[in-house]
Amino acid sequence: MREFLRRRLSLIRSENSLATQYRQNLRTCHERAARRAAGLAGGKSVQSWSVGLLLLLLLFVVPAGPGLWLWCRSLASGRWRHSAGWFAGTAVLLVLGTGVTYLVGSLAGGNLDPEEACHADGQTYDRAYRRANFDEYTRWFPLHDRCHAGYDLVPAWVNPALIVLPVLAVACLAYAVRPAVIRRRTKQGTP
Repeated sequence: MREFLRRRLSLIRSENSLATQYRQNLRTCHERAARRAAGLAGGKSVQSWSVGLLLLLLLFVVPAGPGLWLWCRSLASGRWRHSAGWFAGTAVLLVLGTGVTYLVGSLAGGNLDPEEACHADGQTYDRAYRRANFDEYTRWFPLHDRCHAGYDLVPAWVNPALIVLPVLAVACLAYAVRPAVIRRRTKQGTP
């Protein structure tokens, strides 16, 4: 009987140590997953998405900076009225603006988890609405990322800007032909 109790006690101790090891392994597994998720988010937290977006916008602004300076200089001096290049440059700037606008709209919410983004904006997340309107937030245009029927994570100005900017770019390109034709006619001497 004594031997039986000793074996039973050692078995219980080994089971307790296995349970303790399991709990510790589970805790470290959760900690590793959290660290991995923070690493995928680009750093210590999800707030680093805004820094990444800022850096991406700088990549658009820095190359466009000299072109924007030349564009403004022509605008201020009044030479833009007779310059086909100014209208073509304006079209390029408008296309760049369209790209930045689309990027802002598609990254609205700044998170891969829409439920988390909705809660971060102080809104409730409606799974049933998202399932029923699956096509709405997977389309290329118009951009929508709704938490529920009454709240959209995409800013209200994005979709109208995605229409107006390309239309203005096409209009600038069409109008750029006019000064080019006038200059060519005056060089050739035909009225």
